[in-house]
Amino acid sequence: MKTLPPAIVLFATALFAASFGACGSSELNSQSEGLSEPPEAPSTSGSKNWQTDPAFVPQHSYATTVSSVIDGDTIRAIIDGKQTSIRLIGIDTPESSTSTRPEECGGAEATNFLHNILPPGTPILLTRDQELLDLYDRLLAYVHRADDGLFVNLALAKYGMASELSFPPNTRHTSHIQKAVTAARNSAIGVWGLCGTTDREL
Repeated sequence: MKTLPPAIVLFATALFAASFGACGSSELNSQSEGLSEPPEAPSTSGSKNWQTDPAFVPQHSYATTVSSVIDGDTIRAIIDGKQTSIRLIGIDTPESSTSTRPEECGGAEATNFLHNILPPGTPILLTRDQELLDLYDRLLAYVHRADDGLFVNLALAKYGMASELSFPPNTRHTSHIQKAVTAARNSAIGVWGLCGTTDREL
């Protein structure tokens, strides 16, 4: 793993420290245990119908702004005045096309879905789990939309755009994401209806 500039590591660690343990499962509202089956994905023309989960809104987090969407589970945001890649924890979306890999079925849809939820300029809240960075030096985070508390990681699972993918020890919301994925898959919502899976190449 390449070495990040010390200032970035210290800055990110300090900011995320406030959220460490703040949203553990023991502190979640009991409503979070009973995830309902996701409704049909709302129109991409607006966000007023998105199903939010107040029980998951973090008590402590780092506020920033989305600068761009890279793919269905990765965004860039401003951290300490710099563009920083952020990998959404607990989920995996179909790969979008790059120079080194083919696009998977649903890759474009998942990316567009996330872009619709988090267009550039959207204020967001970031909270961490146990680890700060992944193997690619991306910040690992749970992402909430600041204006209405939408839990973006869970929304991608609920609306059929992601499968569950957990890497211990970062498993704080694994059970909730698993439930959402199962409901979406059983209802053939999103990528499950389009592709039948989340990792089929085009």
